Amino acid sequence: MSTRTLWSSFGDMEGLLSATVAYWADLDVQLRTPVDPHLPLEDRLVRFCSDRSRRLVSIAPAALAASVHEPLSPVLQADRARHLTRTRTELQEAFGGEIASAADPEALLDALTITVSSEAWNLLHTRLNQAYDHCARVMEFTMRSLLTA
Repeated sequence: MSTRTLWSSFGDMEGLLSATVAYWADLDVQLRTPVDPHLPLEDRLVRFCSDRSRRLVSIAPAALAASVHEPLSPVLQADRARHLTRTRTELQEAFGGEIASAADPEALLDALTITVSSEAWNLLHTRLNQAYDHCARVMEFTMRSLLTA
């Protein structure tokens, strides 16, 4: 594909980023398996972490590339905000009872959000060179610790 074709299709870099963000967001939605909030906590925890780990691996290349350009891109900044909102909604759907009954529900939701973030996954997997299985275990361990504290 020539540069001219690329820019005539997307207009500018933000247009290209917008199309790319839409592609990855759609893929993430397709990969998601909602967790039944009526299951016992342990079942919800295992299912949520398994699903989240699989999705984080899928979007890892895009998340890493986006993090480089995000400070200068309104499209990527908006996408990050949407992604965080979606993540928090998924956590509340799966663990709403535990979050609501916590001594500090807002702090618990923030801690869970950090635990399942692409940044945390990237730190473990890429920066600390940990295997997928280890990263998934750390996520599950941390979430279990937070939810049962």
